[in-house]
Amino acid sequence: MQYNHNINNSNQISIIEDIDFDIIDIINFIKKLPNKNGTSPDNINYKILKIALPSIAPVLSEIFRISLDSGILPKIWKESIIMPLFKKGEKSNPENYRPIALTCALCRVMEMVLNKYIVQFLHDNNLFSDNQFGFIKNRSTTTQLITTLEDWYDAIMGKKNIDCVYIDFKKAFDSVPHDLLLNKLYKIGIRGKILTWISCFLSNRTFRVKINNTLSKPRNIKSGVPQGSVLGPLLFLIYINDLPDIIPNGIKIKLFADDVKVYVIHKTKNERRMLTDAIKNIEQWATEWKLNIAINKTYIIYLGKTNPKDQYKIFNTTINEVDSIRDLGIIIDNKLKFQEHVQKIIRAAYIKMNFVFKIIKSKSIKTWLTIYKSYIRPLLEYSPETWNPQLKSDIIKLEKCQKFFTKILLRKCSLPYIPYLQRLEFLNLPTLENRRKTYDLVLAHKILHGYTHLKSDDLFKVSNRKNCYLLSKNQTSKSSNSFVNRVTKMWNVLNDELRTTKITLSFKNKIKAILIQ
Repeated sequence: MQYNHNINNSNQISIIEDIDFDIIDIINFIKKLPNKNGTSPDNINYKILKIALPSIAPVLSEIFRISLDSGILPKIWKESIIMPLFKKGEKSNPENYRPIALTCALCRVMEMVLNKYIVQFLHDNNLFSDNQFGFIKNRSTTTQLITTLEDWYDAIMGKKNIDCVYIDFKKAFDSVPHDLLLNKLYKIGIRGKILTWISCFLSNRTFRVKINNTLSKPRNIKSGVPQGSVLGPLLFLIYINDLPDIIPNGIKIKLFADDVKVYVIHKTKNERRMLTDAIKNIEQWATEWKLNIAINKTYIIYLGKTNPKDQYKIFNTTINEVDSIRDLGIIIDNKLKFQEHVQKIIRAAYIKMNFVFKIIKSKSIKTWLTIYKSYIRPLLEYSPETWNPQLKSDIIKLEKCQKFFTKILLRKCSLPYIPYLQRLEFLNLPTLENRRKTYDLVLAHKILHGYTHLKSDDLFKVSNRKNCYLLSKNQTSKSSNSFVNRVTKMWNVLNDELRTTKITLSFKNKIKAILIQ
């Protein structure tokens, strides 16, 4: 496989060409592998690797060194087994299955070492786009949503409107052309032995589908980053990394891997025209880099009381308007009330609770609490910093989920009924409302102490009072419940010792203790 060496040599850029396979790295990465037996093309499962530590680590170091020096991978390392996971809809429709790819254990360990040093290189040279939040340390769905929503709250407070287009790339990870990807890797500074190895890693790959105990015949993979691999997500981030560069000033773009949204905050027609220009630029970028946009899955949401709702087109097709949209797992509505999201997660929690109560027969409090904390409560607490409800009715409805579970728990364990707050004390559970407050304050702590990608100065305005922050003026009912305004009120009543606590875990434990009291 060839890659393009055309590059302006007058521009001095940092380069990574080779790495060392330190035995300590190999041991640490193998220790982090999950404790499970699994199907993989090489029939080596993670448990075997862990049992063989540390004696196997020096041998693996030599194997990895030979592979990188030669630029050659064992053929079996380029094979994968696909397990179709049913999502929803008609089971006879292949589109309703998510492919889970299983790759070779030894190759994954080598990828982990390579991934570590490539990511470090990209961080050291500030090569990751600030607009990309996917698969990067200290960035997450929550931090991406917070930055977006704070922009929108500020706009609404300033009596402006927002037009936001959600762009869907069709099977983006599977569509990346290998030659274009290698060209981008070279231009960003990934060269030499590493680039040669990645070229081999991408080429001549095959997969087989496994259903029950039956394997299909091998099929060739001609494009895309390898699904189920360690390096795959990183390679895709590098491929899409320059997309924000073609967006005009005054337009915001936010990415989480291949999830893209682009929006304009506006009062005038000229400002809205900039969004049209941005969409055209994205069309050209997608065409040049051979990623297809799913037009029927690309949507626009309008926010603001005076929004004229201009129509926008992508590839000459009018973009469909929606009143609400699922954004990184959170349902965002054009009123920013989040009631639809709250209703959805409550419904999902009750369905799961009724299911476990039907099939599990246990009188162990510990068992039921483990089920609740592992399978029920997470449904109610995904990224709560973004949607923490402002309506008392929503707060009560959410709390009723825990109230219901703990009530049935007592019955299942043949224990007498006791009131809700006493139940929580008996079971050592905080209220869901207090847990959301903890989530808020912990994220604020991380931002203010520099532990996230977000810059505190972009979100918080410093008060004259030490370690305190100002609330935004002219708050609307929406903006007053934004993460920043909501958490500022709580942060400012904390004592100095808490606000200056450096270690996040220590801060979290202290906050939990205060809220319990």
